[in-house]
Amino acid sequence: MTRLAYILALLTFALVGCTTPPALHANMTDPVLRTKLAESFQPGMTLDQVQGGLDTLHIDHGRRMLYAPEGERPQVLLARLFPPGGFWGAEGDSVVEWVDVSFVFEPTDHLSRTLLYRDGMRYFYGDPVNKPNREPMARFPRWPALPPPPKNPLEGAT
Repeated sequence: MTRLAYILALLTFALVGCTTPPALHANMTDPVLRTKLAESFQPGMTLDQVQGGLDTLHIDHGRRMLYAPEGERPQVLLARLFPPGGFWGAEGDSVVEWVDVSFVFEPTDHLSRTLLYRDGMRYFYGDPVNKPNREPMARFPRWPALPPPPKNPLEGAT
């Protein structure tokens, strides 16, 4: 390893070590995730309260997306959870997994339920090989760009 690469690796590890990891992550089992979500998010909460709760749990704003009501679908806030350490893949062949948490607001301004959907995709030398199960909102970029959110955040979620 060159001296510069070594220094950059140390700086990266130092910076990652200084950030507070999210309290929820994709390596948790569904029962554990549901319990932790129920502790922090109760039916009747407003969108602002849910956003504040996600802030408290250190869920990055860049991993959230608000879906406006459309047809039969109510307003939904999607929060994407990656494994501890974030969205990382190996240099060659790797699979990245995540959990989408859908906060459903019915009526539009109050939380009625919280749903989970597990997904992932395989990358081969940075190219997306197999796509996630739900239809994406946009085309898939090369790694390390994040996979796009789903068109419908409620499809298949339980």
